[in-house]
Amino acid sequence: MKKDVLKISDFGVSRFIERDTLTLTTTTIIFILKTYESDESYWLQFEDTEIMAKMATLLCPAANDPELKIKLFDICLSSSISANRWDALRELFNNIIMKWDNNSITPYSTYRHEHSNHFIDLSKMINVTIPSLVHSYYP
Repeated sequence: MKKDVLKISDFGVSRFIERDTLTLTTTTIIFILKTYESDESYWLQFEDTEIMAKMATLLCPAANDPELKIKLFDICLSSSISANRWDALRELFNNIIMKWDNNSITPYSTYRHEHSNHFIDLSKMINVTIPSLVHSYYP
């Protein structure tokens, strides 16, 4: 019997996932990413950054796919910084970054290194200190 497979390279992830293994979390993140990538300027409006940050705080910890988790986090963090949305930045900082431990930070370690400027900007914009655990991965 042929399995029902969803090609998700259209969503920026280049691999196949069996449709029955998709969780609600994964499906929701894929929908958000696809919507965002289709028309970034229309869908993610200035005031939507707080809503996206709240969605990221719910979906990122629950997501099993590290690539989707990082893409959602990146969209939320970079859009919050570029829109100068302090509430969204605080949401991401308090409910994702401050809750990282040695296990949950692992998928983000390369992202932290490649986007260290985002963490510096975040720190300056909302006047917080980035946790030492985050710096320990890539100073």
